[in-house]
Amino acid sequence: MILTTEAYAKLNLTLRVGPPDARRYHLIRSIFQTVSWSDTVEVEVGASPAVIFHGAEIPAENTVTKALRMVSEIAPLAPLRVTVTKRIPAESGLGGGSSDAAALLRIVQHLHPGLPPAEFAGIAAAVGADVPFFLQGGRALAEGYGERLTRLPDPPETWFVILRPNVGCSTVAMYRALDESRT
Repeated sequence: MILTTEAYAKLNLTLRVGPPDARRYHLIRSIFQTVSWSDTVEVEVGASPAVIFHGAEIPAENTVTKALRMVSEIAPLAPLRVTVTKRIPAESGLGGGSSDAAALLRIVQHLHPGLPPAEFAGIAAAVGADVPFFLQGGRALAEGYGERLTRLPDPPETWFVILRPNVGCSTVAMYRALDESRT
């Protein structure tokens, strides 16, 4: 059996970043909006276990492998071959890796409908602060570290032009630069 889903990118329509806390994490307030740009996540059940990425070089330890490992701790999984076709560029602020992990979690939820949704929400939050958003998608007010979500109504159809230079910026590096620039 092969299950396939899209992992949509997101934009931060607004973003307010607070100072770092004791753990060096930042509280945020943002409006997240999914957009139609997506990666594709395909899971083949019963195949030789692997996590494969096409279209980008992704480190061996990533959001998808972390989500898969955490799910396997709460549910007996058949061997899964996960193939991610990357179109959302890494280090672009569009949430591609988080969306890929959420897409995998949605597929596993489909395979194990008896597992409580709260289990998946907890795994999503442990994988990354914005992964819970990608379980629901749409538009939401994100607060805390991005994990506290308030669903907002979908806007009328809106067009965005998304440009990304040939330079990536990791989230960690961006927050570090923000901290260094504050007076």
